[in-house]
This record gives sequence, C-alpha cells and structure tokens, in this order.
Amino acid sequence: MKFSQLHIYGYGKWIDQSFNLSDGLHVFWGQNESGKSTIISFIHSILYGFPPRNSSRLRYEPYESSRYGGKILFQHQDFGRGYIERVDGRKSSGEVTVHIADQALTSENLLKNVLYNMDMSMYQALYSFDLTDLENIYTLTSEEVKEQFISASALGAKSYLTLADQFYDQARDLYKKQGRIPVINAYTSHMTDHAKQLQKAKEENIKYLTLLDQASDALEALQKNEHKLQLLKSKLKDLTYMKEHWSDIEALTQLEQAFSNNDFRPVTEDDRITFLQLNQRLEAVQEHIRTKHSELAKLKQTYNVSTLYEHFADHQARYNALKQQLPQLTALQQEKQLLEVKLDALERELEQLIRQEQLDLEDAQMLDHWSDQQQQQLIQWVSELNAIQEGLSDIASERGKIDYHIKQMQNKADQLEIALGGDKSFITKKNLGWIVLGIFSVIALILGDDRVRIFGMVGLVASVVMLGMAIGKHSSNQAKEQWRETLAELDELSHQYYQLEQQEHALTRKAELLQQYLIDFRTEQNLPVSVSITELPTKREPYEIIINVQEQINELVTSYEAMQQQLSAKTAPAQQLADVLPNNTTPDLRLKNLIYFFQKIDQEKQAMAEFDQHQNHLSQQLIEMAQEEEQLAKQKRQLFKQYHVTSDEGFHHQMKQTEQYHQDKKRLNQLSAQLAEFLTQYPVNSLDEVMQKIAAYQEEMNTLEAQKEADLETKFSTKYDLEKLEDGKQYSHLLQAFENKKSELQAYIDEWLIQRTAHKLLQQTIRFGVNDHLPYIIEQASTYFKRLTEDKYQAIVLDETTIKVVTPDNRAYSVQELSRGTAEPLYIALRFAFIEQQAEQLQLPIIIDDGFVNLDANRRHIMYNIIEELAATHQVLLFTFDEDILERLSEEQLTRLQRSE
Repeated sequence: MKFSQLHIYGYGKWIDQSFNLSDGLHVFWGQNESGKSTIISFIHSILYGFPPRNSSRLRYEPYESSRYGGKILFQHQDFGRGYIERVDGRKSSGEVTVHIADQALTSENLLKNVLYNMDMSMYQALYSFDLTDLENIYTLTSEEVKEQFISASALGAKSYLTLADQFYDQARDLYKKQGRIPVINAYTSHMTDHAKQLQKAKEENIKYLTLLDQASDALEALQKNEHKLQLLKSKLKDLTYMKEHWSDIEALTQLEQAFSNNDFRPVTEDDRITFLQLNQRLEAVQEHIRTKHSELAKLKQTYNVSTLYEHFADHQARYNALKQQLPQLTALQQEKQLLEVKLDALERELEQLIRQEQLDLEDAQMLDHWSDQQQQQLIQWVSELNAIQEGLSDIASERGKIDYHIKQMQNKADQLEIALGGDKSFITKKNLGWIVLGIFSVIALILGDDRVRIFGMVGLVASVVMLGMAIGKHSSNQAKEQWRETLAELDELSHQYYQLEQQEHALTRKAELLQQYLIDFRTEQNLPVSVSITELPTKREPYEIIINVQEQINELVTSYEAMQQQLSAKTAPAQQLADVLPNNTTPDLRLKNLIYFFQKIDQEKQAMAEFDQHQNHLSQQLIEMAQEEEQLAKQKRQLFKQYHVTSDEGFHHQMKQTEQYHQDKKRLNQLSAQLAEFLTQYPVNSLDEVMQKIAAYQEEMNTLEAQKEADLETKFSTKYDLEKLEDGKQYSHLLQAFENKKSELQAYIDEWLIQRTAHKLLQQTIRFGVNDHLPYIIEQASTYFKRLTEDKYQAIVLDETTIKVVTPDNRAYSVQELSRGTAEPLYIALRFAFIEQQAEQLQLPIIIDDGFVNLDANRRHIMYNIIEELAATHQVLLFTFDEDILERLSEEQLTRLQRSE
C-alpha cells in the first residue's frame, strides 16, 4: 500500500491543502513549527480515527474551517486505487468512508483489511516512529521485541496473545490448584461431603448391601455365561467355515504330500536371468562378429595404392635422396622469397623516393654520386649567385631613388629657367633644340637599355650645359648661380646613375658565369633539366638515398639470380615428376611439387599404417569376440549341467516346469495361510469329524442359553427387592443428587480443559512463529546495525530478557551500556529488518519524524543510503529539517513546508 496524495479539509494549521507523494522516498522538509507533526497526526487520524476528546493526543481541530478531516489517496496491491476519507461525525473517532472501485463503503472491517488488520499501536510501534520511540530502546526487553515482531508478522497475532490470556484467565476462574472459590474447587469440596453422606446411607441398610452382593453375583454369572456363549459361537463359526471349505483342505493336503515326495529342482530366478543374459550376450557377440567381418571386407575393398605412390616406389632411391635435400632446398627457397620481399620493399621505397623528387625512372637511373668538394663548390656558387641577386636588387632600388631625384632637379631647373626666361629672345630656335634634346635624354635614361642610357646621359649633360650658357646670358647673376647649382646636382646624380649601371653590368656578367657553372655541373652529373640550379646543393642527400637504394636493389638482384640458378640446378632431378604432376617447369614449381609429392607419400604411408593398424585391430577384435563367444557357451554348458539338460530346448522345458512348481507352491502357501490356523486348532481327518464337533457345540450352547434365562430371573428379582428396601427413597435421592453433581462437575472440567488447551495451543503457535521468523529478522538487523556503526559492532543477540550487541572482538554490551548515537541505530535496524522481512505480506508506508538528529554526519549518510534501498520496495515518508538530504532528492520527492508566522 502506497499513499499518492494527502488532501486535508481542515486539520490544525492546514486548511484545504493537498500534498502529492512519490512512490518511494518522499521528504517533508521544514524547520520547527512548519507543520510536520500535524501532517503525521493527520495520517494516523485518517487511518485509525481522531483521538478521543479526553485523550492526551492532540485532535488538531481547525480554528478557521468548519470542516474537520480529509482523505488519503492510495494504491493497494490487493484493492487497487482508492482513498480513505474521515470527517467529523457522531463518533469522536469520526465517520470513515473507504472508496474502492468507484464504490463508497463505510465498513470498518474493510478498512482493517486495507490496513492488513494492523491496529494503530502496532503501526506506530513498527512503521511510524520519532525521537520518543527511539529513546524507548533503553527500556525495551527481548520478550517485548519478540512479542511485537511476531505479533505483527502473524497479521493479527497480537489478538491471539490477548485471546490466549483470556483463555488462561477463564481457566483460572474455573480451577486453581490451591483455590477454594473457583467453581471446580467448590464442586470438588461439595462432592466429597456428598459422597460421605451417601456412604453412611449405604452402611445403615445391611440387607440392602446383601441383596446388592447377590445382584452382583448374578450379574457376574451372566457375564461368564455370555463369555462361554460367545466362545462357542466363535468355534461353531470356525467349524462351519471348515465344512464349507473342506475341498480346499483336501487340496492343501494333496499339495503338501506332493511337495514332500517330489525331488524336482526348480530353476532359480538368478539362473533364469543368467540364462537369458547369456543368450542375449551370445546374440550380441555373434552380431558383432558378423559386423566386424563386414567391416574388414569393406576396408580391403576401399583401400587402393595411388599413382603417386607407385611412381615413388619405382624411383624410391632418387626421391629419398631428394627428400634428404628438401630442408636445404626449402631453406634456399625461403631465403629467395625473403630476398623477393626485400626487393619488393626497396622497389616500393625507390618508387616513393623518385615520386617525391619528381623524377623519371630513367633520370633516377642516371644519377651518380658527387664528392664533398663538389658539394662545397656548389654551395659556394649558389651562395655567390644569391648574393649577386641581392646586390642587383639593391642597385635597382638605388637607381629608382636617383631617377626620382633627377626628376626633382629637372623640375627645379625648369622653374629657374622659366624665371630667367623673361626675355622672349631666350627661346630661340637653337635653345629649343637643346631643350628637346634634354627631354629625350631623360626619357632614354628612364626607359632605355644600358647602351641607350649612356647616350641619354651624354645628351642630358650637353643640353643642360648649353641651356645653362644660354640662360646665363639673359639672367641675373643670382638666378644664374642657382641654376648652375641645380645643373651641378643633376650632373652628380647622372654620374651616380652611370656608376650603378656599371656595377649592375659587372654583377650580371658574373651571375651569368655562375649560372653556367651550375648548368654545366647538372649536365655532367646527368641530373634532370627540371631540377633548378639553385636547388642542386639540397638535392645531394635525397639523390644519394636514391642511388644507395638502387645499389641495394642491384646487389639483391644479383643474389636472387644466383639463388635461382642454384635452386634450378638442385631441383633438376625432380623434373621426372612431370609424369604424375602438372606445372613442373620452373624450380619453384618443381620444389612445390616435391613438397606436395612427399606430403602425399607421407599421408599415404600413414594411411597404409592406419589400414594395417585398423585391419589388425579388427582381427584382434574378432579373436577376442570368438574367445568371448566360447566363454559364454562354456558358461551355458555349466548351467545346463546343474539342471541335467543339454540344450536350450531342455532348459526352456525346465523353466516351464519351474513355473508350474511355483504356481503350486503359491497355491500351497495361500491355502496354508487360509486354513493352517483352523487345522491346528481343530485337528480333524474327515468331514464327518467336523459335523460331529458342530453338533456337540450346538448342544452345549442350548444348555448355556437355559442357564442364562435363570440368571436373568435372579437379577431382576434381586433388583426389585433392592428398590423395596430403600428407606423412603433417601439413598436413591442421595445417589441421584450425587450423580447430577458429578455431571455438572464433569461439564466444568471439560470447559476448563478446553480453555487450558486453547491457551497452550496459542502459546505453542506463537512460539513456533518466534522460531520461524525472528532469526531472519535479527540477522538482517545485525547487517543494518553493522553498517550504521561502521563495522564497530558485528551482531545483535536476544537472550531471555535482554538485547545485546557484539563487537568484532566478541565483547557483548547491553542496550543500557550504549550511547544514544549507537542505541538509536540499533532500534532503527530492528524496525527496518522486520519491515524488510515482512515485505511480501505487509506493504504499509513508513513514517519517520526527525529520527536521526542524534547521529553524526557519517551515520546519517549511511542511514539515508539504507532508506533509499528500503524505498525501492516501500514508501518512506521522512519528516526532517536536515539540509544534507536535499542534494539527494528530485523535485518530485521533496515537499518544502513553510514555518508559521
């Protein structure tokens, strides 16, 4: 049973409040005064009723609502979904309604069934506990633990204990060993007095006693007579039976005479079984012999010598010599194959190296070594060439700067010329020619090649000089001075430009020479044209690797060819295998055929050896089977000799006679068991003797019947006289009263026996319950307690009166000797163990109210682990304000309660 929702109409501080619960562990978290105890009381009240008004328990009647009570929705393993509703009513405990399967029922018995017949005290003792309950561990005794657990495990056994006590009390009300007031004690005392009065009345009437003796004698005579009559009737019955079965008696006599005179020897059961087993074994052996002969014939038919083996036999000497050389040939071939593997690896490596260097195979084959001196020369040439390239680059940069300055000076000279050219007569036809020459000279300097630049420089200088002279004639002295300085700077720049051109020309010629050296080296070394001359120094190492790999390949090829020739020469004698095996042309094929040939020859030799072994094995089996057949036949002859027969037919006839013998013997035993007792008790030789005995016994019975009539007459007359002699019927009244009291006393004794027996049976039943359940509960409780105390205690022990715990070194401590932090886990372990033991029968929610505040952090952590394990099968409602547990919970498992303001 698990709660799915608590819906409170009005209970304490909670008004129209609902709480949804998770199936396993659900925690109500809140500080003091947040309503945790109110919710626990609400659950108890809905299940078992509101507390009485005069009870010490709080009723939690709401102040702000007229509705008192609520309902608990549940899921039950037997009844399914439903809810229990309890509201205020005529009874102080409230009016309860159980809703199951869309039906509203007000049966208290149904509620008890839903709660597994567990009352509130038992539920609180086992499934609902708080700090107060844990403190009670110090006063709890072993007997109380047993009574609580066994009562609950029996589902109502506590009522059995109460009923047993009631039976015991009722029995004590009827009788006490030393009592006087109980009914049976009082009746016994009264009956003793009454017996004395009756005895006194008897003694006062002597005649009455005499007649009483006579009546007793008559009764004794009747009893003896009746005994004789019964004995005679039994004998008469036996003789009548013998008369009716006289034919069987005669048959018995005949059979006894026949067996006493017969010397026939019956076949014993062991010999009969031996005979059958010998025949079965003989048939099996003979069948095996036939089978083995058939196998031998088939074996000879299926075996044929192969063509290969015939060829081997014809040239055995040659092949034996080849077989001796076969390990050497195989080793040579393996060495050759190893060379093939190495060649293949080197060729792949060479191919990869050639591909990395972007060479053709022909180019790679043309490669040759060059010396360290050649390598140093290459490095020097390439270094000088790179330096020249850098110098040319610097010259080009410097020329660009000079070109820029020339243009600047030219512009400045033009401006000065304009300033000095105020006289129109300056621009004459002659001066205009020099100006044009200067412009073309500048253009030649910028765009022309080396030769054109030389002519451009000369023309520029000439035009500047001539124009300067012309301007000097028409300008002032100061302007002419500036103009001259500008022309001088132009002249200096032109000179610098010319010098740079000369340097560039020299470097270019040297670079061309170095390039030619490098090209010649590439040609001499047969290097591909695709290889850049500046990369030649870097190519030595990869080319050397390629050359070395090629040389290794050439060496391996030489060795490979030598091995191939050697293998061809040594396998030449195996060419004759072509007569029996195809593909025998190359040395490898011949060696392969040789190996195959020798394998086949060895296999055929093995097959021949196996054939011989199998043939010998079959022959040996046939010999052994023949010996076994002879041995079995000998055993049969010995068996026949015992019964004086010589064949199977004779032994079968002997077994038939044995069967008839046993039938007669069985008939004899049956008749003997049926009639031997009669023949022993009544030894007669004929049917006439039986008839005579029957007649004699009949006559004696008639005499005894007449005597019986006379004794009955005496008995009745004596009884009549006794009745007349009773004095005013006083004795009769006393006797009747005494008998009545005896009957009443017997009734009370029967009732006392019933009560006493019921008490003993219930006690015995509960004792069996203790023996059956409690050891398992204590064992599981010990496991929990060991975990909770971090292995400081190993076991829990219950003796007659106390609860003790045992340490790993076997020291025992009573509960009173334990600290609170150890005693409380002990009580929790006992409860949890009981709950787990009864999980199949009881499935009630577990309610825990701040039960672990006295535990340290480690033990609380272990306790929460155990609760989570228990929550896998039970619903656990934990009421606490411990924040450590919050990190373990999902939102569905947690209900936060706010403290009332």
